[in-house]
Order: sequence, then C-alpha cells, then structure tokens
Amino acid sequence: MLDLPPLRSDLFTTEPFALVGTQCESGHASFPNRDFCPVCYSTDVQPIELPRSGTVETFTTVHQAPPGVTVPYHLAFVRLPGPVVLLSRLQLATDGEPKIGDDVHIVPSRIRVDDVDHLTFAFELKEHA
Repeated sequence: MLDLPPLRSDLFTTEPFALVGTQCESGHASFPNRDFCPVCYSTDVQPIELPRSGTVETFTTVHQAPPGVTVPYHLAFVRLPGPVVLLSRLQLATDGEPKIGDDVHIVPSRIRVDDVDHLTFAFELKEHA
C-alpha cells in the first residue's frame, strides 16, 4: 500500500509512517503543517513529526456518503499528546463501535479519488493486552 501516490505529499512521511505538522518557537504545534502558527501567528515554524498514537475524543458513524464510498464508517476527533486534535477516519479490526477515550494509533490507509487509489492515513484501535 505504501507504493500508492499520496493523497497530499505534505501530510505524512512513509519511513516511518508518521504525520507531519509544524511547531513555532513557542512550542505550539499544528496539523496540517502551516506557514504560520495559528495560535501566536509567528512565521518562524519548523516541520515536526507528530506522535503516532492518540485518544478518541469523540466520533460519529457515517451512514450516507457519495457514490463509491463504503458505509458505514467512523470519523473521530483524535487528540495526540500535546495540543493537536485532528479529524480522521477510524479503522476497526472487528465490527463494533469505538468508544470515547479509546487509544488509537496511525496506520496507512487507501482512499479512491477520481478512480485512482491514493495513500492517506487513518487511526485504528490499539490492541488491549
């Protein structure tokens, strides 16, 4: 799957598979990466690799989607350690529902746009030992 063209080349790296954001000199992090800090408006920002794990803050189950998109699927706000919260698709290993507070980690995912498969990201539930 990692050999697919990325949906956007600035969202993640593949070796290792990780999200890329930006951080200003004051320590504010954001995703996706930006030319300025959305908190303090500094233009002195550097790319950073974001944590690969997070927690489900809230989610919804989507039952209606455009043609070609399989439903149902889950969308969640995922809080990464630090100030970044992002909206992402959740992939579940089994049928069922995620829960608020579930631990998740980033995984490569496939998305079809204009009849072409692209590489993107999703989060999946961590296995509980």
